[in-house]
Amino acid sequence: MYSFKESDIHTLKYVKAGKAGKVLSLTQEVANDFLSQESLQSCKAYFEGEHLEKDTFMVIGESMAQHGIHTGDLLFVSLCGDAETLKYGAYIVLKVDENRLMKHLFKTNVDLGYKLRKFLMVVDLRKNMDELFTEVKEVDEVARYSATAKKTFKEKFEDAVKDLGRVDDILLSVTYTEKGRDFSFHAVKDLYAKVDMVYAKKDSVYKLKKNLIAD
Repeated sequence: MYSFKESDIHTLKYVKAGKAGKVLSLTQEVANDFLSQESLQSCKAYFEGEHLEKDTFMVIGESMAQHGIHTGDLLFVSLCGDAETLKYGAYIVLKVDENRLMKHLFKTNVDLGYKLRKFLMVVDLRKNMDELFTEVKEVDEVARYSATAKKTFKEKFEDAVKDLGRVDDILLSVTYTEKGRDFSFHAVKDLYAKVDMVYAKKDSVYKLKKNLIAD
């Protein structure tokens, strides 16, 4: 249970909207600096409510800028290990699989820690690429009409098969890079949390920007 008691020390993890990062200590004093009094009361109610276990992240990176989530925003999340509870378009936090990471140890720009993604669906890598992409287009309008989506999907599909094998129950999500919209494949066990609320700094304090529980 998250608490705002002054005697407690909490952790504000960095979730990389792009590449993952480090952990920053968050004390009560810092929490008061972060949040307006209105937001602080709202957060207390959120963390003390009858929800799942909670966590807090600060966003580093702009890969979700198209969805209004930017560097420095705070994410309040519910821990989630069950992909079946996710809805299309949910924002999710993934914890990088260390075993998969080792396969890319000598590659540049290796991701560490946590990642922020937009969830699409659970897919089955035992199917062939064309069949699977047809299923993706049925739920994802952008993939349906993008001229480059299939090529991008094929590249990431082939990488996922190498890393994860021909298995089912794989999370398919999207992120945005300098090249545009990109697909991301992860094992269900990488799922850490789903985003409930997004806070952005305004007038030197953080205020609620997105309430995804209410949406």
